[in-house]
Amino acid sequence: MAWYFHKQTAGFLTTLIYGERTLLKPDPDWLPDPADDNPTAPPLVRMQNPDCTLPPEELLLPLSDQQYTELIAGQESGRMIGINAKGYPVLQDRPAPTQEQIQSRQAADKTRHIAVANTQKAKLADRIATLRDAVANIEQPGMQAFAATAEEQEELSRCELALVQWKNYAIELGRVAPTGAPIVWPEIPDN
Repeated sequence: MAWYFHKQTAGFLTTLIYGERTLLKPDPDWLPDPADDNPTAPPLVRMQNPDCTLPPEELLLPLSDQQYTELIAGQESGRMIGINAKGYPVLQDRPAPTQEQIQSRQAADKTRHIAVANTQKAKLADRIATLRDAVANIEQPGMQAFAATAEEQEELSRCELALVQWKNYAIELGRVAPTGAPIVWPEIPDN
């Protein structure tokens, strides 16, 4: 198996997938010696592989297994693969993000945090509405089967407190400005 670096696409190709350029096959022109009592197998000759789909050789740079492994390991550890002056792949440090990229990432984080807060607020509001209905049934004649238990009344108090905390968290998130400067995110409510 051989590895190649494609100069135009900056991708890696392997003969395992694209096929070898040539194959060793029995010589089709070989004829056994009629005087030989022990005929031998025809010699192997190198022939073009009709199933090879590798691009032309001038577009490929051969790589050793070690070079390929080092490049991939470096990429997995956070570095990037670039191309040196001779056109070969090399590991490079990633450039620091631009101010615009930092702001964009911060805006996306803010949107994600707000979505979590809104989901929590909606869940709590739904549960509070159900628990309030159960509490209202305490005073209703004939509704005792649907009246809130002591545990549900305690849960209602916890949910109302949690809803206030999540609302305040969402308010604090709304005040966060993605400026690119480090952000101190508001503390996520415990409940």
